[in-house]
Amino acid sequence: MQIDNIDKKLLDIIQNQFPLNAEPYIDIASLLDIPEEDVITRLKKLKDEKVIRRMGAIFDSKQLGYSSSLCAMKVPSHQVDEVAKIINEYSGVTHNYLRDNEYNMWFTITARSQSGIYDIISEIKDKSGIQSLINLPAVQTFKIEVKFSMSDEGNFSATKNARQISQATLTEYEREIVKIIQKDIPLCHSPFKAIASELGTEDADLISKLKEMNDHGIIRRFGAILRHRSVGISANAMGVWCVPEEKIERSGAVMATFSQVSHCYQRVTSPDWRYNVYTMIHGKTTSDCEQVARDISQRTGITDCQLLYSGRELKKSTMIYFTEE
Repeated sequence: MQIDNIDKKLLDIIQNQFPLNAEPYIDIASLLDIPEEDVITRLKKLKDEKVIRRMGAIFDSKQLGYSSSLCAMKVPSHQVDEVAKIINEYSGVTHNYLRDNEYNMWFTITARSQSGIYDIISEIKDKSGIQSLINLPAVQTFKIEVKFSMSDEGNFSATKNARQISQATLTEYEREIVKIIQKDIPLCHSPFKAIASELGTEDADLISKLKEMNDHGIIRRFGAILRHRSVGISANAMGVWCVPEEKIERSGAVMATFSQVSHCYQRVTSPDWRYNVYTMIHGKTTSDCEQVARDISQRTGITDCQLLYSGRELKKSTMIYFTEE
C-alpha cells in the first residue's frame, strides 16, 4: 500500500496522542487540516490494508491480575508445524516466532496466575513430547513502547520507561469496560458513545473512567498498534544480553533509552541459558539492528550478546482478558 504524508502523520497521531473525548476524529482532523470524513476513510483503508493491526486500549496485564512469561523450545525442524499447532491453541499464547537459535521456537504466555503458566507449559511438554523448554518470566521491566514514528521527524518511538506496577483492584464496572474496550474502537463520529451504550452509561462517564484508568497505568496506552512490516520496519531482533548482576540496573536503563528498542526486560536465567536482559530491536534492515546492538554495547560495556532475528511468524494476536467470566 502507498502511504502518503498525511497517512504518515495520521499514523503518528493515533499511536501517540489519540484524543480521549467525545469526537476524537474531529480533533485529529484539525491537527491534519483535513475533514473528519477523510480521517475516518483513511483509517478504514489503513485497517483494510492491514497497516493498523488494532486501535484501542492496550492494557497492563499485571494490573489486570494476569501473569506472563516468555518461553523457548528446541523443536526439530520436521516437528515445527505440529508443535506450533499445539502451542497456538492456547488463547494465552499471543506471540509465537521461529528464531535463528538452538532454542528456535519462542512464544509468550499470559494466564491468570504463575501456576496457570506452569500448567500450560506442562501440557505443552506432554502433548509435544519435547522437554527442552525454558521458562523466562520477567524480573523487571525497563521499557514497553511499541510505536513507530512514520513522519520525517524520526523513524521510531520516543523513549518512555515502563512504570513498575502491581495488580490493581478493579471494580465490576472497570472489568466490564476492559471486556468491551479491548476490542477495536469504532470508526464513526462518536465512537465512545457507541461503546458506552453497550455498558448502559453515558460517553462522558466512560471517557472520564478511561482517562482515570490511563493515569493509573491500567491502560498502558490508548491508540494504534501497527503491523511493523507493513510500514517498512522489516527487521527485528531479540537482543539477549548476559549482564553482570551489579550492572543490570544501569545497563537496562541505558538500553531503554534507544528509540529503536521497543521492549527491555530483565528475565530469569536457566542452567543452559545465561542471558538475563532482553531488548527487542527494530530496523528497516538487519544492518540497522546490528548497528543498534553495537551502539548499546559501546554505551553499556556489555559484549556478551546474541541477536535472535524473527523468522517465521507462527502466531501474533491480541490478549483477550476476562473471557473466562
